[in-house]
Amino acid sequence: MRFSLNIQYPEDRMAKNWERWAAWKKYEYVDRVRVETGVETRNMLCARGVTWYDYMDNVEDHFYHQLQNQKWRIENIPDDFCIQPEIMVLPDTQNCVAAAFGAEITLYENDSPYVHGNIRTPEEADALEVPEPTEGYWGKVLSWYARMEELVQETELTFNGKPARIRLGVKEISDPLTICYDLIGPDLYYWIYDYPEVVERLLDKVVAGYAAWMQYSRKVTGNTGEVMYSGGDGGSILNLEQYRRFILPRYKKIWSIHPGEKLFHMCGEMRHLLSIVRDEYRIDEFYGFGYQVPPELIGKELGGYCRLLGNLNPMLIASGPIENIREEAMKCIEALAVYGGYALCDGYNVPPNTPPDHIQAMVDAAEAYGKPEITKGPIASGERVVPQNPPLMRAFH
Repeated sequence: MRFSLNIQYPEDRMAKNWERWAAWKKYEYVDRVRVETGVETRNMLCARGVTWYDYMDNVEDHFYHQLQNQKWRIENIPDDFCIQPEIMVLPDTQNCVAAAFGAEITLYENDSPYVHGNIRTPEEADALEVPEPTEGYWGKVLSWYARMEELVQETELTFNGKPARIRLGVKEISDPLTICYDLIGPDLYYWIYDYPEVVERLLDKVVAGYAAWMQYSRKVTGNTGEVMYSGGDGGSILNLEQYRRFILPRYKKIWSIHPGEKLFHMCGEMRHLLSIVRDEYRIDEFYGFGYQVPPELIGKELGGYCRLLGNLNPMLIASGPIENIREEAMKCIEALAVYGGYALCDGYNVPPNTPPDHIQAMVDAAEAYGKPEITKGPIASGERVVPQNPPLMRAFH
């Protein structure tokens, strides 16, 4: 075997995490709310003293560091993330999808990759061609995926000495408006006023490229489309009228070719868009929503209509003190757990060097609150019957 990795994790704790996960998917609780934090690549690399140069240099090292990242995360972060003896790996392109449309990627030693767009005029935007899903950036993703398939077969993974599974996938979707921002830069928001038709045409090209990528990559990877994660951060800056014009119809087009559950992320100040998330998107899960929107308002607008995962301030989690983390975590639980389907999370994601005992404070708050009763919203009133057999796999993101 080329790689061998053993992860130590208490089996009884994993079993309880799975119980909470399966119950949460049905808007129920076992003993307390789930706690899951956005401990992502930048956090894990920093903790392990690995640079982004090392991580992104070649596919073999990329794969190896993901294995080690997952081991560090599972063994050191005291939340409910580990639900079964498996880890997930993928060609981790971060937020560089605009590179598929011609943007250039710059690597930094101790920070996430950054994309630099090359569209400066409306004419250049109109001249952009929709990329093929086998070329350029996406072609590299597919080549790395193929090599990682081989590496999975060359790797022995165990949990507590017992054989375990490595699940391999690809990232499917990002925010179309953010991709346009990465291609144009801040002038995009001027263009929305000055050249709205140009922006719409560019968005349509991005969506067309992404739809082709999603369908092609699913054939390559065998992804059946049970769950799909998508992000919408760039749209939160738009007013309601602009969002309905530029974003809503394009997300609907993307999701029209997706048969399964829809997981949606949008952090930032987006309270003006909550009705769209509920009534137009009809998502199944609101993932890592931002702390800028009061949990009471999130509960009122979305509680019981989709699963909720948020929205403790990640900077508070990083800086503390522990007493304040517990207090704010309790406020989130009190406001949101009563609707059913709530999991305590940051909103979103946890900064590097966050002490693990600060995350433990979130778990302590959940333990102190205990098992919530569902007393508010459409589930409590009987207006909504939740699905009894939701897909239990995690989505790649």
